[in-house]
Amino acid sequence: IVREMFDASLRAGRYALENLGLSEFEAAELETTFYHHDRHSVKELAALWNPDIPTVENAAYIARAKELES
Repeated sequence: IVREMFDASLRAGRYALENLGLSEFEAAELETTFYHHDRHSVKELAALWNPDIPTVENAAYIARAKELES
């Protein structure tokens, strides 16, 4: 899975956190934490995705996505 805007979005988020007063280190740590959480989530959801079932009807996919968001 290639998401063209992902890297730019991570950097923008880090810059926003720095502008809100977090140190460069703190912002980078949060950026890294989110990156790893996202990678894990994408892998788990990819395993449940079925091209023959509309996503809104894929109960297992929806349930896991909700779990990963909490």
